[in-house]
Amino acid sequence: MNDDIGSYEKVNYLLRLRKQIERKMIIELLQRMTKRLQIDTYQYIGFGSVYFADFILFHKYLHIDKMVSLEKDKKKKKRFQFNKPYDFIDLKMKSSTMFLNDGINWKVPLIIWFDYDYSITMEMIEDIRRIAIYAKPNDLLFITIDAESSDEPEDIEDFLEEYKIYIGSDIDVKKAKEKFSTVLHRMVVSALNDGKNQRQSPIKISQLLNLEYKDTHKMYTYGCLFESPTSSLVKECNLHNLKFVSTGNKVFEIKCPLLTPKEKFHLDSCINEEKKCIDEKNLIGLEKKVLEDYCNFYKYYPQFFESIY
Repeated sequence: MNDDIGSYEKVNYLLRLRKQIERKMIIELLQRMTKRLQIDTYQYIGFGSVYFADFILFHKYLHIDKMVSLEKDKKKKKRFQFNKPYDFIDLKMKSSTMFLNDGINWKVPLIIWFDYDYSITMEMIEDIRRIAIYAKPNDLLFITIDAESSDEPEDIEDFLEEYKIYIGSDIDVKKAKEKFSTVLHRMVVSALNDGKNQRQSPIKISQLLNLEYKDTHKMYTYGCLFESPTSSLVKECNLHNLKFVSTGNKVFEIKCPLLTPKEKFHLDSCINEEKKCIDEKNLIGLEKKVLEDYCNFYKYYPQFFESIY
């Protein structure tokens, strides 16, 4: 298969279990923030591809109708345009870097989700740094990056040396391979702080997400809210009550089992008031750890059905 083929032509974005769980968690996070923010007035900027999954969900559940989808592959413009689920989505045939340099309107409230489907690059770091320079209080940023490390120690060593300024010198090859998401977290935070230090006005960067998951590839997602230095919006919206919200260095893993529809419905019927799955007869034969993993994500667990039309 041609290496230039986009990931959307290799994988159906709508059928990734843990990715869909991540989308739903982000929606719940943003819904919590409607206590203080008018999320429906925000502009959403992302990579719609041909599926526009997050665009559809953000419009349906957050009522956002100011949307920009960025795409680099100009040869596929007709296909991207055809698959837009709503006419109000503004398709821009630009890279994220080009758009941040000359296309974005920093004056409007923004939710930016750059869901990259490849490994981290200096271009990504520059995107993150630039957003930190120009973002306003109450703007939100989410970054997703391929978190698969190389199997070759030499490649990892070269990577650590190339990005040493963003990673530091206290992570060796073994640790980087075992906990590559931790390395990516350092790089994203370093880029944000670099941009923050170049601002003309002070701002607080409140981390919201620091998570990883794996469907076909291991992926890492970082999320943050830009706040005024005296703001306490995260506390006021009770965001810390959400299990997946992480303000520290520990990476939260979306670890959820693959279940049949019958298994899912049965386990849902076993969830008690304490939100624990009590399947005393163990009719399915699943290990206790699997039940616990499902219980942590049952509210976000998607159901996939064939539709013939």
